Amino acid sequence: MPFCNAFGRAGEGQCAFMSTRENRAGAIFRLASMCFIAIVLSLQDGWSQNAGATNGLRSFDGNWWVRTNSDERLGFLYALDDCLTYDARPVSWFDDTWANYEQQISDYYRTPSHRTTSVQGVFERFGAKGKPTKHVESGARYGDEFWRSHNDTSRSGFIEGYISCRIIYENAPRWSRPVNYYLGKVNDMYNADDKHGENAAEYEGSVASALEKLRDRQ
Repeated sequence: MPFCNAFGRAGEGQCAFMSTRENRAGAIFRLASMCFIAIVLSLQDGWSQNAGATNGLRSFDGNWWVRTNSDERLGFLYALDDCLTYDARPVSWFDDTWANYEQQISDYYRTPSHRTTSVQGVFERFGAKGKPTKHVESGARYGDEFWRSHNDTSRSGFIEGYISCRIIYENAPRWSRPVNYYLGKVNDMYNADDKHGENAAEYEGSVASALEKLRDRQ
C-alpha cells in the first residue's frame, strides 16, 4: 500500500486526500488535543508551585532567593534557625545578625553557578554545630510575639522554611496543603493583627508547635 501523509488515506494504488470537511475536523481535533496537553502541563506546574514548600516539589535555592524580597527571605531564615537549632541532629546555632546572613547569602548567589544550591545548604555553612548553647536549652523558640510582630510575607517565609527543613530531616512530607492554608490557620491561632478582636483567645505556643497541630494525619 503506498505511503499516505497525515492528511491523506489509501486508495486503490494511490492516496486520496481528505475532503475539506474531514481536513477541518482533523485540524480542530489536533488543536484541541494540543490545548488539553498545555492545560495539563500548566496545572501540574501550578500544583508544584502552590504545594512546593509542603511536598518538596519546589526548590528553595538561589533562583528562588534572587526572585523574592527581604521580608520573605528573613522569615525563611528565622525558620531555618528554629529548625536547625531544635529539630536537626546535630543541632546548629547562629550568632551573627540577620542582616549579615542575608547579605552573605545574597553575595554567594551572585555567582550564577551557585544558584542551584539550596538556601538551607548555604545557611548551614554559617552556623556552628555541636553541644547546644544555653539559648537552645531554654526552649525559646519563635512564638506568638514573633508571629504577631511580622507581616504575612515574613510569616509565609517562615512556613516555607520550617516545613522544607523538616521534610529534609524527617525524610517524609508531613504538610501537603499550600502555604496560604497554613498561613491562614496560624494567623487564626495567634489572632494575628487582632483579626478576631483584641480580647479573642490567642495561642501561646511556638510556631513549630502550631504547625505540628496542622500536619497531615495518617
